[in-house]
Amino acid sequence: MERIVDRYNRGIDYIRFSVTGQCNLNCFYCHKEGIKSVEHELTIEEIETLFKKSSDFGIKSIKLTGGEPLQRKDIIEIVKIASKYFEDVSMTTNGIGLDSIAEDLYESGLKRINISMHTLKSEIYRKITGKNSHDMVIKSILKVSGIPFKKKKINMVYLNGLNDEEIKDMIGFAANMDFTLQVIEFEASREDVNRELFKKYHKNLDNVREFLNKYEYKKTLKPLHHREIYTINFNGNEVEIELVEPMFKHDFCMNCTRLRITPDGKFKPCIFRNDNLVDGFIDNALKIAVNLREPYW
Repeated sequence: MERIVDRYNRGIDYIRFSVTGQCNLNCFYCHKEGIKSVEHELTIEEIETLFKKSSDFGIKSIKLTGGEPLQRKDIIEIVKIASKYFEDVSMTTNGIGLDSIAEDLYESGLKRINISMHTLKSEIYRKITGKNSHDMVIKSILKVSGIPFKKKKINMVYLNGLNDEEIKDMIGFAANMDFTLQVIEFEASREDVNRELFKKYHKNLDNVREFLNKYEYKKTLKPLHHREIYTINFNGNEVEIELVEPMFKHDFCMNCTRLRITPDGKFKPCIFRNDNLVDGFIDNALKIAVNLREPYW
């Protein structure tokens, strides 16, 4: 099995596959995985071909995302195929409708799951997502809490003036549900950092770190992006808080070990670039895409 390394000596062992560009929410912060448009969505047969090609080059982990991956009616079959080729299969979802298929996903080979829920307040949720679906997401989190996934995370995009005062409550909720809370800095491309939306809602995670420093904690460094993970005891429950800080960070980019696949089957070397996509069905596509990788920040 060949292990593939880019020009910056970063070994690639992780694929992030947008199974669809469709989504049933309209989150104002969404970067759509950096994908501007797609020609079509891959068939099951095409997906298996790309999974096999990736596995042949030593890729061990895959995260299924979107859009919203549950919008694909064949998502269970996609998970089953992924589990044939990769040791670790995970998914990021907004959680709407997850409660009805969570057990099927687990039985099909899904090892880890991230559920996006940025607030405990239904009105703030509506402002962020454009939909009144907060209760559905809570229902899905309650369902998933009872399923023995290897890892369960709540994704919280940290937004100035909206949910930045909810850190304590979100940590408490995650602790009660036995989830990791992943706090994600609002990110944007170089072109977008000067736009009003980013200026209004971006806030670095210094305040989160300051809050965590009030507790006795164990801090570890995740190899992917050198993310900090704090483990604290919160009201009698041990809980992990993972900080994802992509903006302007050389260290973040230099410790990126993942490659993306678009819904129409192109290898995408970086979330913020679309001028170097590689058709996944040409010879040596993955090698070519990895060679085009370079740190964005």
